[in-house]
Amino acid sequence: MVRQRVRMRFCKQGDLRLIGHRDLMRCLERLFRRAGLPLAMSQGFHPKPRMTFPSALALGIEGVDEVLELELTESPPAEELLQRLTPHAPPGLGPKSSRKAPRRPGSAASPTRCRSQGGPASAWRRRSTT
Repeated sequence: MVRQRVRMRFCKQGDLRLIGHRDLMRCLERLFRRAGLPLAMSQGFHPKPRMTFPSALALGIEGVDEVLELELTESPPAEELLQRLTPHAPPGLGPKSSRKAPRRPGSAASPTRCRSQGGPASAWRRRSTT
């Protein structure tokens, strides 16, 4: 099965700002199901849609330009994707744009790269013993 990664931008405003991250994930899952999107599901006993967020919003904070990556089993055009989602979206949740996402290395959910601070581990042990 070929999976297509899509990066979507959306806004979370109004009364919807008062729901938590996990409730927002469930809301988006229902939205995608109602719109008839071919979601790719995880493997195992309790399959879930393959969606990732780079960071969760705090409760009560409005999100004007949030990012979501999801995997689809088909690849509809970006305009068609937005047209299918918009009529089913609850008030306060607005899909803004969608495009093909890059493969894993440049993913929105990939951890930030940082250099390690200090020297080798043996230097740390010497400092802690003194």
